[in-house]
Amino acid sequence: MRLFYTISLLCLINCSYTKTDGVKVDSGEIYLTSGAEQFFLAELPYWANFSSDGACFRSVPIRYLNFSALKENYNLSYDQMLHLQLMFNRRLNENLKSTGQSLMSPKDEAYVFYNMYQKVIGGSYDFLTPRFKKLSLIWIDPYLSDHKKLVQVVTNEKVLNGFPVLVSECLTSFELEELARDLELDELGVRYFSAEMFSIFSIENKRVPYFHVDISEFFKGKEIQVFSSKEPLAIEGKYLFIKK
Repeated sequence: MRLFYTISLLCLINCSYTKTDGVKVDSGEIYLTSGAEQFFLAELPYWANFSSDGACFRSVPIRYLNFSALKENYNLSYDQMLHLQLMFNRRLNENLKSTGQSLMSPKDEAYVFYNMYQKVIGGSYDFLTPRFKKLSLIWIDPYLSDHKKLVQVVTNEKVLNGFPVLVSECLTSFELEELARDLELDELGVRYFSAEMFSIFSIENKRVPYFHVDISEFFKGKEIQVFSSKEPLAIEGKYLFIKK
């Protein structure tokens, strides 16, 4: 219904729009909201773009989504919303980098959002869940200042007994990928569970005052082990924690 209403409005508008002062503006310069704004949370200022669990400021701003609104309008599952948030942010960053801009117009942002939404409901994801039954999630944030230790942990025999997934509440997916390449961890075929995949919404779509993820809900049916120097509060669900 919302789409039909928007199209109807567009059809009623001529190729130009006349302001009250008589100055004509090309219709291409006018943005009629598509309704995508309701799915975006307010952008975090730099001082708030912080992970207390990871003890880090994120260098790249992340556009977090309103899971309650997504659930109400599109009935997406918890894991689908995490996939959508990741993919939306990846495309935004790619587009901004290619154009050399620091901001994207609301019109272009809405286009990216709906394009990624179509991919998600079609089952096309950027993050590919490993088919292996046993997963080894390595929360890397405590090791970001000690790359040698990080490599030792990731390449540990007990860790590699499961499919390795690098988890970070500090780094975006692009930053995680770059770090893995620099440390040659990408050769292990690791997956990247990045900061864009955390949310302030629970699996019941209720807001909580911290970023977290329920890995049992995201990795359904998997046997999960989490490795790090301390247990991360941001990772919730059923798993076995192993201190390294």
